[in-house]
Amino acid sequence: DNTAPITATIAQPTGGSYWRGTFIINATAADNAGGSGIASVQFWDGPPGTGTLLGTDTTAPYQYTWATTPANDGAHTLYVRAVDQAGNRLNSTGVAITIDNTAPITATITQPTGGSIWRGTFIINATAADNAGGSGIGSVQFWDGPPGTGTLLGTDNTAPYQYTWATTPANDGAHQLHVRAVDRAGNTLN
Repeated sequence: DNTAPITATIAQPTGGSYWRGTFIINATAADNAGGSGIASVQFWDGPPGTGTLLGTDTTAPYQYTWATTPANDGAHTLYVRAVDQAGNRLNSTGVAITIDNTAPITATITQPTGGSIWRGTFIINATAADNAGGSGIGSVQFWDGPPGTGTLLGTDNTAPYQYTWATTPANDGAHQLHVRAVDRAGNTLN
């Protein structure tokens, strides 16, 4: 067998996606007709041979579970290398992704101010910013009560971040408003 495999492809993640924590890289590989068969698929962060070898899978479906927390936040290009039983190799094309394991740096309500009294319908204004080199703010959630346990009022995906609250269904009395900034990788800041 002097012929390289015919397929080495990353099926997931897709190019341009944002990831954090631990996720699975899925790959496909096939050898040429009459070849010796695929022996292994290598998973690389950076070009095969010069990048960082993440791991190897010898059995289809070819997968690698990547715990990204030791990796630097920012742009990464993933590759796979298919190796047949005779040692012939084929490298995939790169898939560019962004790793972001860092929460946004600000999530602030700018209006209304604390201690103010409101009735009817009014606009809640907020600001949010992601860390330098992060994936960017994906959305801002507006909450009546603590995020996750209070009532989600609404979400805005575009700055300036606003929510128009019609308060007539809400109970009269004290309310504590919160915002949660969510970056494109899913990191949050309340």
